[in-house]
Amino acid sequence: MEDSPPLSLFPLNVSSRPVGHFVIW
Repeated sequence: MEDSPPLSLFPLNVSSRPVGHFVIW
């Protein structure tokens, strides 16, 4: 997950909220 640029920018959002993953993409 850290390898991905979008996830790298918002690691807290993805870890804390799975929904945030969709928001980033």
